[in-house]
Amino acid sequence: MASPMRSLLADLDRYVQSFRLFLENSTEHQSMQDFVERHLPDVIASIGNGKSTINVLSVGGGAGMYGPQY
Repeated sequence: MASPMRSLLADLDRYVQSFRLFLENSTEHQSMQDFVERHLPDVIASIGNGKSTINVLSVGGGAGMYGPQY
């Protein structure tokens, strides 16, 4: 039986409308913005305390796309 819910990926306008509605009714975005503005600068500044170089390993830092077609 097919799901009565339509995929938001098939309709960009509907996706944008849904995301805006989410932002209006959710505290998740505001919480993340508060963290980025209030706490992240100090966290980033403290990473290199006393070090002349910093080595970074990124695991899973991509956009989630697979293969050369992307």
